[in-house]
Amino acid sequence: VRPWKVAEHFAKQGFCCVFYDMRGCGRSTRAQEPMCPWDEHPLSNSSREEAESRWGLGAQVLDVERLRRLLQRDRIILYGFAFGGLIATMYCIEFPEHVSALITETPTNVRRQKSGAQVF
Repeated sequence: VRPWKVAEHFAKQGFCCVFYDMRGCGRSTRAQEPMCPWDEHPLSNSSREEAESRWGLGAQVLDVERLRRLLQRDRIILYGFAFGGLIATMYCIEFPEHVSALITETPTNVRRQKSGAQVF
């Protein structure tokens, strides 16, 4: 199923469906330098921290919260496809009071490290 087909289904039932391009994807702003330690030009620790705060999973989750506030919705139904499924799941963990339902399709894996609860 393609994401727009899911949106079409919900729109026919009277739901407002909003798509957005995640940071670094589609028409959104791209990172200006490599973000991963295995890239050709590894980042320094301070650059890595800055990249994480600007482009990391936490920043992506906060983008969903900003969008919810901008749309002036108290509760939302989230649909996440692939990496968007991970972002939607993490949003549900961080802001459960603002989620009515979660739908994921082929979400990115989340696993727990032996050292504790960590993503990836």
